[in-house]
Amino acid sequence: MNSTEQINQSHIEFINEAENQFYKIKFANGGLSSIFDKELQKELINSEKFVAGEVFTMRSVGNGAGEFADIQKPDMEGYDKTGNYKTVWEVEEIGPVFTTYKYRQKIKYAVVEQRIKLYHNKKQIDFETALLNWEGVLYREFRMALPLNMTDGQVAYEVPFGKVEVGKDEMEGAAGERYTKPCKDFHPRGIENWIGASNADFGVTMSSSVAVADWIDPTDNPAKNQILQPILLASRHSCHWEGNEYLQTGNHWFKFSVTSHKPGWINGAAFGRQANEELKAVWADRQFTTASLPETLSFFGVDQENVLVSTVKKAEDSDDVVLRITDLEGKDKTVTLESYKKAGEAKLTNLIEEEKETLKSDNKGVKLNLGHHAIETVKIKFQ
Repeated sequence: MNSTEQINQSHIEFINEAENQFYKIKFANGGLSSIFDKELQKELINSEKFVAGEVFTMRSVGNGAGEFADIQKPDMEGYDKTGNYKTVWEVEEIGPVFTTYKYRQKIKYAVVEQRIKLYHNKKQIDFETALLNWEGVLYREFRMALPLNMTDGQVAYEVPFGKVEVGKDEMEGAAGERYTKPCKDFHPRGIENWIGASNADFGVTMSSSVAVADWIDPTDNPAKNQILQPILLASRHSCHWEGNEYLQTGNHWFKFSVTSHKPGWINGAAFGRQANEELKAVWADRQFTTASLPETLSFFGVDQENVLVSTVKKAEDSDDVVLRITDLEGKDKTVTLESYKKAGEAKLTNLIEEEKETLKSDNKGVKLNLGHHAIETVKIKFQ
């Protein structure tokens, strides 16, 4: 790793820049003031108003259900952010996989502790953010900012079995009844694993451990650039006038992984899922005499990119295996479903596992014609 960290025998001297084969980053009060992509030769961050990873809090009056015509927006009462204070950074850990940088800062109503991990051999930066000693004040909201260096970005985010591109994929008009605002104008929104934005020059994808994110600056005199904002928490009162308060007092931990890539959400979607679905290492110091599987084995796979095996389960009415397979990019394709042992008989079924047709299979796997945006269910009887 080519880094500007300086190490001697007694301590690690912290310098406000670090660099590896993918990125050059600069540390500032409250976060990173620069993330420069060395492959794309692009600055990813616009730090005029926020820095990358900066945590801020606003007043956020609302309730716990949907009895309103629009999503309630926060305001500036009690506004505070980590960048308002002098940040004391330290190098917490150096190893062959990553280097971890850390700071701890008191802001209004909570203590923010953030660790930034710069990986040496993969294009990934983690923001591990904790809200500690949260006081449980009613009607407060905390967000983390990733201010992108783009004003013309196309925002996209993952939803179950697909994605939504903001302003393009929503239903036309308003939802109806009390909901009179056009659907394309609603924000923040519920996301699954990731949110990102792309313009003609580059794209950025961020995996998220929270379920709601925004991309529009909610503060006064809003910035014009896209600012990805996972909403860490919001304290609320029940929608019932005699209901209770939802304060979530205590400590909370969050994780967000960021990468940059060529323009287009499709170039970051796999990263967004993978960062949220980490492989778990298991150490077995002995082997059972009845063990039949090797130490390393992939049970199922597909031979096409942007195809997701979202479910593997036992069939409802037999010992067959059922898999659900989804096309993510909107293109027809022929997929080979690979398995760890030869399939005897494979059937295409509907969602409740009623058989529709027999699928061809050979030594390489089961052949499936997967239509654009299709969600197909396959039932396999193994030999």
